[in-house]
Amino acid sequence: MLNLFKNKEKEVEDNHEIISIINKYGSDSKNILEQRSKDKNLKKRDRLHWRRLSKKISNFT
Repeated sequence: MLNLFKNKEKEVEDNHEIISIINKYGSDSKNILEQRSKDKNLKKRDRLHWRRLSKKISNFT
C-alpha cells in the first residue's frame, strides 16, 4: 500500500520538475533532457532520471 503513495508522489514531483524545465528552456526542453540522459559525466542514476523525464515531457508539449 505504501508503494502506491510513493509512486504518486514521484509522479507529482516529476510533473513539477518538467513544468519547471519547460518554463526555463521552452521548446528546447526535450533536447536538453535527452542530452542530460546521454551525458556520461553524470551518474547512471541521474541519467536514468533525465531519461524518465524526457519520456514524460511529451505529455506536456
